[in-house]
Amino acid sequence: MQYGLLGPLEVRTDQGELALGGERNRRLLAALLLNANRMVSIQQLIEATWGEHPPATARAQVQNRASSLRRLLRAAGDGTDLLVPKGTGYLINVADGQLDLQRVDNAVARAEVLVGAGRIDEASRLLTHAISLWRGPALDGLDSPHLQTTAEHLEERRLAILERRIELDLELGRHVKVVSELNRLVVAQPYRERLRALLMLALYGSGRHAEALDVFRRTRRQLIDQLGVEPGPELQQLHERLLSGGVDADKLLRPPSARVPDVPVPAIAEVRPAQLPGAPGLLVGRTDQIRQLDGLLQGSRAGASACVGVIWGAAGVGKTALAVHWAHKTRSHFPDGQLYVDLRGFDPAGRPVAATEALHGFLEALHIPAQHIPVDLDGRTALYRSIVADRRIMVVLDNARDAEQVRPLLPGAAGCLAMVTSRSRLDGLLATHAARPVMLDVFTAGEAVDFLTERLGAERTHPDMDAVEAVADACARLPLALAIVAGRAAVHPDFPLAEVCRELWDGRDRLDALAVEDPASDPRAVFSWSYGALGAPAARLFRLLGTVPGPDISAMAAANLAGLPLRTTRVLLAELTRASLLIEHVPARYTFHDLLRAYAGELGRTVDTESDRRDARHRLLDHYVHTACTAALMLDPQREPTVLEPPREGVDVHQLPDRAQAFEWFAAEYQVLLSAVHRAGDGFEAHAWQLSWALATFCTKRGLWEDQAATQRTALAGALRTGDIVRQAVSHRLCARAYTMMGRQDEACDHYQQALAMYDSLGDTGGAAVVRLGLARVYECRQKHDAALEQALLGLELFRQADDAYGQALALNAIGWNCGLLGRHEDALFYCGQALVLVRGLGDLYGEAGVRDSLGFAYHNLGRHPEAMECYQRALRLYRESGDRYGEADVLVHLGDSHQASGSPHHASDAWLAAVAILDDLRHPDADQVRGRLTGANNLPVR
Repeated sequence: MQYGLLGPLEVRTDQGELALGGERNRRLLAALLLNANRMVSIQQLIEATWGEHPPATARAQVQNRASSLRRLLRAAGDGTDLLVPKGTGYLINVADGQLDLQRVDNAVARAEVLVGAGRIDEASRLLTHAISLWRGPALDGLDSPHLQTTAEHLEERRLAILERRIELDLELGRHVKVVSELNRLVVAQPYRERLRALLMLALYGSGRHAEALDVFRRTRRQLIDQLGVEPGPELQQLHERLLSGGVDADKLLRPPSARVPDVPVPAIAEVRPAQLPGAPGLLVGRTDQIRQLDGLLQGSRAGASACVGVIWGAAGVGKTALAVHWAHKTRSHFPDGQLYVDLRGFDPAGRPVAATEALHGFLEALHIPAQHIPVDLDGRTALYRSIVADRRIMVVLDNARDAEQVRPLLPGAAGCLAMVTSRSRLDGLLATHAARPVMLDVFTAGEAVDFLTERLGAERTHPDMDAVEAVADACARLPLALAIVAGRAAVHPDFPLAEVCRELWDGRDRLDALAVEDPASDPRAVFSWSYGALGAPAARLFRLLGTVPGPDISAMAAANLAGLPLRTTRVLLAELTRASLLIEHVPARYTFHDLLRAYAGELGRTVDTESDRRDARHRLLDHYVHTACTAALMLDPQREPTVLEPPREGVDVHQLPDRAQAFEWFAAEYQVLLSAVHRAGDGFEAHAWQLSWALATFCTKRGLWEDQAATQRTALAGALRTGDIVRQAVSHRLCARAYTMMGRQDEACDHYQQALAMYDSLGDTGGAAVVRLGLARVYECRQKHDAALEQALLGLELFRQADDAYGQALALNAIGWNCGLLGRHEDALFYCGQALVLVRGLGDLYGEAGVRDSLGFAYHNLGRHPEAMECYQRALRLYRESGDRYGEADVLVHLGDSHQASGSPHHASDAWLAAVAILDDLRHPDADQVRGRLTGANNLPVR
């Protein structure tokens, strides 16, 4: 079964075109197909069929005609009912690719992904195919005002796709080819200024400069004579640039697309994400707010862009519960899917979710493979909006901090809806996106009583309504507090409500520092009541958890915090979870609400001695430090260990069995470890330094240079306070390495010079040698290869004085590499050959990867490409096994060079695209140099 809307309405089977009956049957089917796979209400079908003046029997006629069409489609197909009743209307089931409009949407979305991958010619062909799907004017012959409006929109879409295809052709240098086509289009669309601009660019790129300028003169005269207006800003600015000769005729002036690897592009039309959390079991009141939200549905259908709603109010008033309840209630209006993310905008224990991270999750939910996801914010936003264009998708953005966090996540297409919850009103969104605010406050007195009655049952509340009202008042009618109270009371059905009320009021002044934004909404008593029901060991653990850095904690870390066996701690964590004071958000990792965290911290300061709290913190940091340092050496066995004090009694170091487990541990604890470094002052400077030392290995492997620089700055500050010169030197050196990889060479050089002075004062020739190699890298990045070679030679001499075989291998490799950069390729083979003997003798596979890469570079420049590619392939495998992403990218660049030189441009492009993807993800400045290779630039190699 094939359906066509882009021309006269048609339905085709293997036996030919179906006879659909009269005009109104065709209008009805067209309205259903325009909303394929989603419910269309009977009222909408009436409007599409008769317009504003339907007959009295319109509803019955729609039902009769729908039944007739259902029988027709069932008979023409395999006997399955394709047109079915749904809710208050009907739905037609259309498989992906059966409807021409679907095929256009898929082609356009796929084309934009191809553009991002640099495959412009394929994208142009795909858009040409999309345009060819129009068999004539869309919905031709259907004389309905409602459908004619849609037909006009589809014609606008056709022209937009055509303009985009011409843009791509101009990027490909096909200026002469498109001139005649544009001349015809300009005649057919005399007031469409974008077509005039494209014609000017095509003529200019064809060498017909005077004609390009004449297009503007004629356009301006026509607009003034016929409409009384001047040309728009785009056309005027283009005219000025043509006059000045400032247009690059080979490229349109538009932001560069994000690059992604050259791999098959996925089909997306069939993907319908369903990310909404479970619907709340109970929602009391909120009638006015739900009515306001219902009004957004009309906006999502009628607007020219996505409709945006903002539910705002104080913490704990039930913003998320309302948003999720309404999203489930209305999800049938958004049959193409529902996306959800908790942006953690007001989580004091961790950073808000970045828009790039949230977009990554959305694109994964839309089944975009990781290698297709751009690395930058603009690229992800563009791909996301391309995919959801012309689809009906709901996006719930929960717990947003500000408008800037939200804007990239808003879909741009009409028919979509974004629901944002926040403690702020987000005035920026009200101004820029006409967002509709829905203010949420605490319950009214009646709603609070209704809430407790629904949760506890009328048989328990009606006998003592005075107590119910008093409980509601004691909770300040805050939904969060009411929910906790009701849950606790339900677990203990024999507790009199009057006693519950007395407990709440008695504890009312115990949490002054924990007021939410509404001063009358104080959850202190609710938390204390739940806390009071805990056993003493669980209560102590709860208090200690208030001191934990980072967003969550593992069960093993919690055991070290408490100084208890892991098995015992798991029992206590389960008790806290059952009491709703803790959440196991992933297996064996626990977190809690920011109010509960603050409450736990305040209790700890009140109940526990400072000595007890400090001992707990010391145990936790010992656990992190000893595990992290052990894991770091598993990731890089050649690294010189740092000296650690023995862990305190009762500390359990995580025994990691292998390198893969070490990577997984770092990944799981990464945010916690970062927070621990920055919060480890007050006498724990040594722990902060040791954690930053351990994190440097993981950061290097993952290319997390900004985090590495930040942690080393914190570590350096601590080492300065304690006067530890050795640690200062190491921190300067590691900070310099991060700055080097970030492209901040001046700062890197400054840190290296300070480290060198310290190592010289200490008489540490090995440390000075490492710095010399770091300075060699800085000079290399500055294209000062003679200076880089000099530093590498100095490093070799120092490593020989220190009798450091591994260091000598590193230095010999650096010497060989810089010889290669200076064109001394035979010398490069000599030095790198010596390095290879050393690293293989040491069994250092990671070091061997670097040496193999250098050897490959020398072979490549000597024209010995098979040997070069063999070296690169071995180096690539070793870097991937070690998890070094920058090393992997570096080798991919060189491998691409050898493929290009040996006459395999497609393989070269594959390698370079993969390298760009990694370098962009690492935010490394070398990415732009590699892009130059993809456009034919002859850049120097990167290292």
